[in-house]
Amino acid sequence: MWSQELKLPSQPGPVQWRHFTHHYVMAPWQAEGDNLIRALVRPDDDPVVTVSRNVGSVEAPDLRVLVYADSDLPETAVEWVVDALGEALGLMDDVTEFYDVIVPADRVLAAAAAHGLRGARLRTSPDVFEAVVAAVASQNVHFSRTYQVMDRLTRRFGRPVPYPGGIAHTFPSVEAIAQSTEEDLRSSGLGYRAPVLQALAGNILGEGVDLQRLRHDPDTGYIRDALMELPGVGPFTADLVLSIGFRRASFHLDSYTKTILEVLYGVEPDETTMTAFVDTQFSSWKHYAMLLLTTDTDRWARSLGIDFPIKSGASYRMPNG
Repeated sequence: MWSQELKLPSQPGPVQWRHFTHHYVMAPWQAEGDNLIRALVRPDDDPVVTVSRNVGSVEAPDLRVLVYADSDLPETAVEWVVDALGEALGLMDDVTEFYDVIVPADRVLAAAAAHGLRGARLRTSPDVFEAVVAAVASQNVHFSRTYQVMDRLTRRFGRPVPYPGGIAHTFPSVEAIAQSTEEDLRSSGLGYRAPVLQALAGNILGEGVDLQRLRHDPDTGYIRDALMELPGVGPFTADLVLSIGFRRASFHLDSYTKTILEVLYGVEPDETTMTAFVDTQFSSWKHYAMLLLTTDTDRWARSLGIDFPIKSGASYRMPNG
């Protein structure tokens, strides 16, 4: 087996690596100690396994990745792995303004950052389809259920990729989901969403929808409209995908984020008022504000003298991980 250690470049600003390994560790991402593990499918359809870590500090990160493959990778493939992983981990974002200007001016965000979240980067799915599936799986369920569904889908329909540390799995392809049975999808925990996901995958294949191409479109409104043309994707799902699939400035409104705005900011509980507040308060950093506000909210809210009524699912870990 071929392997090589590489340096992951990052744009200016802190990097809170612990956030990657202790929060939102949802399959096919895995974490073992300080190592973040991910199987990636290269453009030629061959998989690699990456094991990443930070050997530096939050303020002076030194990010490394160990790449495993069945055979020697050409330089172009190595560059693709570094770029894909850096993009997925938000390492190409210059977060200096957010953490040094926006956060200190907002007492709620400042409380979250002081809880160990300064430098948290918004992780996105390497493949947009993965983000869409995660968002659909998040509809009307407790967040822990989403972890379970993503784990079962990955293990049942993804490709196992052995490496010296064990076995990683790729995320299922559109074809794998489209060709699965509704019963298989239901048994993965999707429930009534099983036929929705099957229809969604079938629509992407049948209509030749290129979700990856949308990442290069500068018009976020157009991307949102295109996402909502997919079966089962409404405003909530589209806004969530814009964040976790595209890293665009988006703030999805669900029962959890609405409670955050109402309890922590005193915003009137209607979507028009909340949307206007988010646009004004966070502007182009809405997605990063959402990241901090939804991570361990019930813990850091205590420093503000607030007993937040909902437990965050950010730190949930599957029983085997």
